[in-house]
Amino acid sequence: MFERIKHDAAEAARKTALTLVGAVFGTVGLAFLTVAAWLVLAEIQTTQFAALVIGLAYLGVAGVLIALASSGRSKPPVPVAPAVPENPMASVIAAFLQGAQAGAQTGASSARRP
Repeated sequence: MFERIKHDAAEAARKTALTLVGAVFGTVGLAFLTVAAWLVLAEIQTTQFAALVIGLAYLGVAGVLIALASSGRSKPPVPVAPAVPENPMASVIAAFLQGAQAGAQTGASSARRP
């Protein structure tokens, strides 16, 4: 039991660490892309234009993410009724009666034969 808990904790820590490292690398990559966009836009137009375009791009991405987060598409979970535990003796009795009935039918058919 404790091995399962240790395994689950290790798996959660691994996933968290990989997600965190991925987020750091994604942030660094986004920073480089922002600088590259700034350099290109500042070369084509003024630095004010570059700041405006990059700021609007970030604002647009933020708006889309906020809209997706608040869309409310997720449905509430459907409650599942707990399974009613079956009495094991009821299964044993049913199997016994079924066997007795099959035996009686077999005995009745063999009694008719000469």
